[in-house]
Amino acid sequence: MVSAFCTLLLAACQSAGPGEVLGIGAPISEKETVGSGSVSVTLLLPRSGSSTAVESARDMYDGARLAVTELGGGSVKLTVMDTKGSADLARQQAEEAVASGTKLILTGHGASAAIARVSSTDQPPVIDLSSAQADRKGTFALASDEISSALGGVRAAVAAKQDKIVAVVPEDMSSLDKDRLSRGIRKEGGVLIGQVTYPAAENAIAAVLAGKRSAFEKATTLVILGSGRAPIAVANAAAVLGDKITTLVGSSGWARELFTAPVLNGALIAMVDQRSLAELGDRYKAATGRTLSLDAAFAYDAVALATGLVRSGGGEAISVNTLRSKAGFRGATGVFRFDDAGTVERRYSLYRIEGGKPVLLADGENAF
Repeated sequence: MVSAFCTLLLAACQSAGPGEVLGIGAPISEKETVGSGSVSVTLLLPRSGSSTAVESARDMYDGARLAVTELGGGSVKLTVMDTKGSADLARQQAEEAVASGTKLILTGHGASAAIARVSSTDQPPVIDLSSAQADRKGTFALASDEISSALGGVRAAVAAKQDKIVAVVPEDMSSLDKDRLSRGIRKEGGVLIGQVTYPAAENAIAAVLAGKRSAFEKATTLVILGSGRAPIAVANAAAVLGDKITTLVGSSGWARELFTAPVLNGALIAMVDQRSLAELGDRYKAATGRTLSLDAAFAYDAVALATGLVRSGGGEAISVNTLRSKAGFRGATGVFRFDDAGTVERRYSLYRIEGGKPVLLADGENAF
């Protein structure tokens, strides 16, 4: 399945001019169909309404539609429904899709919880495009977040024998995500010396971290999560607390503007391979006039995955068991697979910040 998927994406790189068929600027329809294949795939998204997810949903819609245009117009039929941000409407639409024989439901922004309420013994698999954590059996979480990115950096640190780790996270991180991070560090073979939370107020960070000096003194690797300018303040404060720390691990949550900060020079960041994203990004921009987002890339890969399975084995090839293939799949976001719980595992590319730019150290093209 990996080779078949890869072939489809390579073919997409050679396709021409998708912009003409994407209908840029067309009004949003409550229900529309893209492609003419015999196998039905359903996409449920809050494309209109007051939801803050509308912009993200627009990117997912365009990414999915581009994938159908390039790869699956004759293999799959993508039915797109606007949930308007309503859980009840999403459930009704999912029931309609199941009744019509859809083989796969793609969704995002909370709709998977509504779909879980659908009463059907024949419900197809669900791929959640916006979640990094599967919420029920039969759901697969395709998105990756800053925690999974940080764990990719931890993997590299542990391989370099820098396995004594202190993780510094924002105080508003959920207990579920804190637990994911802790368990992930241990799973990668790291020794978690401590998990320290820092406040939102930047001028209070140094004092809070100083109160946890013992953890920093024992650590060899510092992992910093968070956004804004907080990672700079954390790194500056930690620099005077632990003289054994030789490795700094960041995450995809860091803004690119931070890369020029001297204190972050040398930091390791595991990210989706930027070269493969750039290839899709050129075609996406030609088709939509916008810069490719990860939301769009995840949606593209989900449809490409469905198309690859249909081409290799027909509609019945889309199943929970097939999606759990240990061999994994290759997409524009790199090589990935789903574990038994439905959470995505990715082969990230590893970058090091040098001179304000991410420099590739190791690509993530190796299969599982």
